Amino acid sequence: MRILTDKLNDFYEQAFATLFNMHDATKEAYVRDIRTGLGCEDFKLVFAYICFKSYFKEELDKNNINIEVDFEKFYNYMKELLDWNEKINLTAITEDVDFIVKHFVDSLTINKYIENNKTVIDIGTGAGFPGIPINRR
Repeated sequence: MRILTDKLNDFYEQAFATLFNMHDATKEAYVRDIRTGLGCEDFKLVFAYICFKSYFKEELDKNNINIEVDFEKFYNYMKELLDWNEKINLTAITEDVDFIVKHFVDSLTINKYIENNKTVIDIGTGAGFPGIPINRR
């Protein structure tokens, strides 16, 4: 699994570099700020979110998890948790791809066993898994 994760991370990094370079290569001059309003760092953030959402959706489909997901909430939760993880050791999983599969998808697999509008208690979750992802769907 680690090899796949490394390859996916390399893919996303290469895809960003390619899109960023191709985006500007088709113009007469470097004018990103005029045409898109996005600088390099903002472009990276948007692209990272698009990759996150695409991969997360693919994993949900692959695991037959048929629920509506607010991807932005999950993305923000992941980023916040990873920021806190630098101060307090909450999880050993720090790569986005691993985080999606091992935290979010794993947490949401039990969703099919929870009836609509039922109360669920999750005791001793540490970093909040599976309770927070189940609640954020």
